[in-house]
Amino acid sequence: MLLPQEDVSEEFSAERWVSCVAPVLGAEVQVPAARDPALYAELAATKVSLITCEQLVQDAMRVAIKYAQAHARGHAPAAAPDHAPDHAPPGQDRQHN
Repeated sequence: MLLPQEDVSEEFSAERWVSCVAPVLGAEVQVPAARDPALYAELAATKVSLITCEQLVQDAMRVAIKYAQAHARGHAPAAAPDHAPDHAPPGQDRQHN
């Protein structure tokens, strides 16, 4: 995630924002050595089941939105969808990155 400099504050940075969704997805936050963690952070690849993938992404979006609404300087991303299917179609239980 690349965060514009004007959105960075003591409470809101790329690293902090990405860190709030990392536990939801079971991922680790990474900041390349040449990058400023206030402006750039990313999640390490992690495997998730197709059965839970959509729900995990929606949960992560909700957490990220709530964090941004609470900490960003008047900027908040669009709301995540409120409803996700309860299960994946048959045959979609493979692991993916």
